[in-house]
Amino acid sequence: MAQSAALLQGQEKAKELAEQAAAAGSEAGGDATEGVTAAATAGESGDWDDYMTKYSAWYAQYGAQYNATATAAGAPPQQPQLRQKTFEELLEQDRQLEAYFNSE
Repeated sequence: MAQSAALLQGQEKAKELAEQAAAAGSEAGGDATEGVTAAATAGESGDWDDYMTKYSAWYAQYGAQYNATATAAGAPPQQPQLRQKTFEELLEQDRQLEAYFNSE
């Protein structure tokens, strides 16, 4: 969710910068290159909108499922317990890997 909020903030900032650039261009009298810059900014905004539309569709399909199961369970799923392997387990793993790589 935090990433979604950051994306939306980025989109708003991009729109503000585009408006400022357009305003600066119109105040300066606006030549042809400034019009191209404004058009490019508008194109980038369109790309951003396309991205957000696709992301929203993806989130509606997959992210909502995660939130529904987490809410139904009452809490987010727990991470599995991790434990450090013993020295003997590491030696056995090393032997198994060596046997595997020497068998080919």
